[in-house]
Amino acid sequence: MNRNIRRLLPVMALILMVAGGLVLMFITSLTDPGDSGAALTLIHYRTLLNQSEFWTNAFYSLYLAVVASLLAAVVGTLTAYGIATSEKAVLRRLSERVMQAGLVLPYLYVVFLAFLLLGQAGLLSRLALALGAIDSPESFPPLIFDTAGVGMIWVYAFKGIPFVALMSLTVMTRINGHYRSVARTLGAGRLQQLIAIYLPLCRRVILWSCLVHFAYALGSFEVPHLMSAFSPRPLSASLYTLYLRPGLSSYYQAMAQGMMMLVLGAATAALYLSLLNRLLKSTTYFRWFPASDKGKDTPTGFISAGSVGLVLISVLWLMPMGYVILFSFVAAIPFPELIPRGFSLQFWENTLGRNALFLPGLYTSVRLAFLTGLITTLLGMVTARSLSRMEPSSSLSWFALISLPLYVPAVVLMLSLHLVMLRLSLANTGAAVLTVHVIISLPYATAILTAYCKGIGSELEETAKTLGCSTIQYHRKVLLPLMMPGLFFSFCIGFLLSFSELFSVLLLGGGNVLTFSMIMYPALTSSQWGTGAVMGTLFLAIHLSLFYLADGWVRRSSSQTDYLF
Repeated sequence: MNRNIRRLLPVMALILMVAGGLVLMFITSLTDPGDSGAALTLIHYRTLLNQSEFWTNAFYSLYLAVVASLLAAVVGTLTAYGIATSEKAVLRRLSERVMQAGLVLPYLYVVFLAFLLLGQAGLLSRLALALGAIDSPESFPPLIFDTAGVGMIWVYAFKGIPFVALMSLTVMTRINGHYRSVARTLGAGRLQQLIAIYLPLCRRVILWSCLVHFAYALGSFEVPHLMSAFSPRPLSASLYTLYLRPGLSSYYQAMAQGMMMLVLGAATAALYLSLLNRLLKSTTYFRWFPASDKGKDTPTGFISAGSVGLVLISVLWLMPMGYVILFSFVAAIPFPELIPRGFSLQFWENTLGRNALFLPGLYTSVRLAFLTGLITTLLGMVTARSLSRMEPSSSLSWFALISLPLYVPAVVLMLSLHLVMLRLSLANTGAAVLTVHVIISLPYATAILTAYCKGIGSELEETAKTLGCSTIQYHRKVLLPLMMPGLFFSFCIGFLLSFSELFSVLLLGGGNVLTFSMIMYPALTSSQWGTGAVMGTLFLAIHLSLFYLADGWVRRSSSQTDYLF
C-alpha cells in the first residue's frame, strides 16, 4: 500500500463512519418493522410523499436555504471585493477583522442576537417606536416565528456573509494588481473590474462557499428549532421531532425523511449551483464601456460608496455584539425605552455565582474542546503531509472525501452518526460527542495545514537530507517550527467548533454531557435574556480572543500571506 494512503487510514475510518451512517439510515428507511426487519419496503417513503405537510415543509426549507445562501454570496462577494480593493488600510483592516468576528461566532449566539434585535420588544421595535414609524409593539412586523422566515434568513446571512467574504478574499488578495492597472487603462471602473476580472477568478471558491452554506442552512437545528413558526416548519426541526416521537412508525419515517431531505437538498443544490456557475462564467464575456470612457479612472462617488459600504457592514456586525455586552450589565431597559435605567452586575452574579451548573459545564466544554482541537490537529497534520505529496487531482479527490461532513445537512449527519454510535454502544457518552466533533472539525484543519505544507514544499526536506539530517531531526528542527502557527490555528478552529456545538451534544450526549452551550440553550427557550446576555458575552470573549490570538501569530510568523485570510 502507498505510504501516503497508509497515513490516511485513521481519517478514512472517520469518513467510513459518516458514509456508514448514511447507508445505515437508508437501509433503515426501507425496513418493514412489521416483518421483523427482514423485508424491504417503500411504505415509509409513500407515507411521506402523500403528506402535503411534508412537501410544504420541504419547499419552505429549500426556500430558506437558497435565499440565505444567495444573499450571503452576493453581499459576501461584494464585501470581499471592497476589502481587497480598498485603498484605506485602516478601513480594510477593520472590515476584515469584523468579518473574522462574524465567522467565529456560534449560531446559538447569533440566534440570541436575533431575539434581542428583531423581537416585538427588541431594539429595532424600540427604534421604530421612537422614530414614530409604529404606534405600538403590535404594529411592528413579526420577524421571529414568522411564516416568511425573515429572522432565520437574517441569522443565516449574519453567519454566511463573513464566511463567503473571507473565502473569496483569500483569492482576491492573490490577484495580480497588473490586471487592475490594465483594466483601468482600458477604461474599466470598479464595477467592470469586479465583473470581468474578480468574479471569474473567484468563481470556484464562491461556488464552494455557497454549497457549504446551503447545506448548513438546510440542515441546521438551532435556528429553526428556536425561531421557526409551527407551520410551515423547516424539515430539520420536524425531522428531529419525528425522530424523538415514541413509536416504531415515527422512527422509520424519520429515517425516510432524512434520506428525502438529503436527496432533495442535493438536487436543489446541483440546480442552484449550476445556474450560479453559468452566471459567473458569463461574466467572462463582459465588455467595457464605450471607447470614449477609456483612460478615465473610477468615479470618486463610486469609491466613496465602496467605503461607505464597508463602514456600514462593520457597523451592522459590531452594533449587535455591542448591544449584547451592554445588555449584560444593565439593571433594566423597560419597553419602549432605549437608554438603560442603570447598570448592575446582577445578571453576572446570578449566572456565575448562583448557577451550580455553570462551572461544571464550562469545564466539560473546555476539556472536550481541547481534546477536539488536539486530535483534529494531529490528524490534520498527518493528512496534510499526505495530500501535499500527491498529484493535484488525487489530492483534490481525497480532500473532497474528507469534506463530506460539510456537504451533508447537519441534522441528517448527526442522526446518521447517532445510529452508528448506537451500534457501537457509544451513544450518550462523551466519547461519541468527541468523535463527532473531530469529524466536523477535520476538513478545516486539513485545509489549513495542507496550505502550509504546500507552501513549505519539499525542497527543504530534500536539502536537509542531503546535509545528513534524519527524518526525526527534520520534523523537529525544520518542519514543526515552520508549521507551528498553522498547527495552533488548526487547534483553535477545532477548539471553537467544539466549544460552540449544541445539537451534537444534545443528541449524542443524551443528557449525560453538560456543556456551555447546553447551559445557554434553556436561557433562550425560557426568555432569560439577562442570563443569555452574560453567556453570549462570554462566548464572544472566548471565541474572539482565541481566534485573534491564533490569527495574529500566523501573521507575525509567516511572511507568505497566501496561507490564510
